[in-house]
Amino acid sequence: EGFTEARAREYAANLGASYLEDWRQVVQDPEVDIISVMVEPAAAYPVIMEAIASGKHVLCDKPMVKSPEEAENIRRAVAESGVQLMVFFWARYLPPFRDLRRQVAEGVIGRPVAASMEFIMVNGPLDGFTASAEYLQGYGGGELVTFGCYGVDYLCWLLGEPHALQAGAFPYFYPDYQAVGMDSLGFVGIEFKDGSIGNL
Repeated sequence: EGFTEARAREYAANLGASYLEDWRQVVQDPEVDIISVMVEPAAAYPVIMEAIASGKHVLCDKPMVKSPEEAENIRRAVAESGVQLMVFFWARYLPPFRDLRRQVAEGVIGRPVAASMEFIMVNGPLDGFTASAEYLQGYGGGELVTFGCYGVDYLCWLLGEPHALQAGAFPYFYPDYQAVGMDSLGFVGIEFKDGSIGNL
């Protein structure tokens, strides 16, 4: 994303990889076992579905797709095909998070009744980023969807299966976010099946 063709070819060459203009060539290549899908959610669904249909395992960026219907179709396709799919939530692999989960699983700190997280983008949005209607359409939401999902994933990983959820998102910061109604501040409250509560 953001590369010229010349820069993309150089990037691939530096990795010892081939530059291909059509992603279908990669998905249909019998030598490829796993597909890493790192495109915006609006464009990811057909890539993921074709990869699954081709018998490839899939690693994809978050948010995986932009609608619950697409996510459910993917879940069914994975279950029927026998391939594996993983949405890459890197926060699970940070040592403090893994250690806390281990302590919970081993009963070191008892059964949690509540967990709270804050997820803060230091210094605001990424350099050069400007909120737009196209971005919102492509990602299915603003910061609560694109970055808050890390916190939601971790709370679910730590506390188990959710039972009920309440969320709110607001275009509180940044004039460009406000102009297109894109959230820059949000909250999520989750009640889990064991009665514990998670807050983000």
